[in-house]
Amino acid sequence: MVDPLSFPALAGAALNQAFNFLFGRLASLLDKRGRGEQREDEVDCPAVLREEFTSLKPRADLVEGALPQLRELMGMLSTYDRNPDQLDIGDGELRSALGRLRTMLEQIYDQPLTFDGEAGRSEIHAELKAKTVSGEMVGMDAKRVRRGTVDVDVEQVRRGGSVIGVRADEIG
Repeated sequence: MVDPLSFPALAGAALNQAFNFLFGRLASLLDKRGRGEQREDEVDCPAVLREEFTSLKPRADLVEGALPQLRELMGMLSTYDRNPDQLDIGDGELRSALGRLRTMLEQIYDQPLTFDGEAGRSEIHAELKAKTVSGEMVGMDAKRVRRGTVDVDVEQVRRGGSVIGVRADEIG
């Protein structure tokens, strides 16, 4: 079973790259928010990141909603930023904080952030379209969904019918 907030067991330079990338994104979000900006940023993707992109644009509404958690993560991770020699993937608190930060950044940027050596991460998209629903129509019914979207376009749900976008034990 993969913990949805876990972080891959990266070592040495790979852990430093991943930490610097994630912490840099966090610092940028908080800095720009403090200045009232949320514009697109040019980004250098570290070699340890599977995705390649040149820029990221945050969703300001999600940044605002996540502000207390982002500030908490900044406080927790600042020590590691000042003391990179303390980065140790065996540190459960560090690994949990990086996992939480990565999950939040994926939502804020609407961009997956997958690191080398990861397996079991899920991304699901369901699209439901119907004129009339008489029975049950389910867009997503899964356990441990990491990331997913459901688009629903239904004109009419008859008595006794139901439309369910997501039914899951855990999400992201």
